[in-house]
Amino acid sequence: MCTLVAKKFPDVGWVGVKNRDRPAATHSNLLRDRINSIERVAVVDEDTSWSEGMNSHGVSIISSSLSAVVSGSIHTSKDGIRIRDALTQTNVRAAVDMLVEHGICGNVLVFDRNSMWCIEGETGDHKQVVGEVTEDWIARTNHGVWLPSAGYQRDSGNRILEMR
Repeated sequence: MCTLVAKKFPDVGWVGVKNRDRPAATHSNLLRDRINSIERVAVVDEDTSWSEGMNSHGVSIISSSLSAVVSGSIHTSKDGIRIRDALTQTNVRAAVDMLVEHGICGNVLVFDRNSMWCIEGETGDHKQVVGEVTEDWIARTNHGVWLPSAGYQRDSGNRILEMR
């Protein structure tokens, strides 16, 4: 499972980290470009088009998928393009609004040093819950918190099943 953790430090602001533990090797490249005077840098998985990154205004985006992954096949993500597009925004709220408008899925943290927003989006029903993080930390992984039916599920024996 991928895990996102973010903490707000008193003299630093928000800091976010992610582990990615997909079983297959990834073919990732670093994208660095400038669009309309906004510089952005993102990690791009060349096989799936998945992306995460930050821009010159301090807007950062990391995410953990809630969508189904089929063993042995490659799933191309439209969300990677959506994330790269959101990284052209000058502030967190504009990036969040763009991601919500375009139907981002998964657990997505969008933040700068001063504010943190979480988007939880489910692919099946196209539901989204969006909220500003008011605590000084947040953690998410490959299952729903605000949308409990999203992502990894447990069966009646409390065993984790494949993602939907």
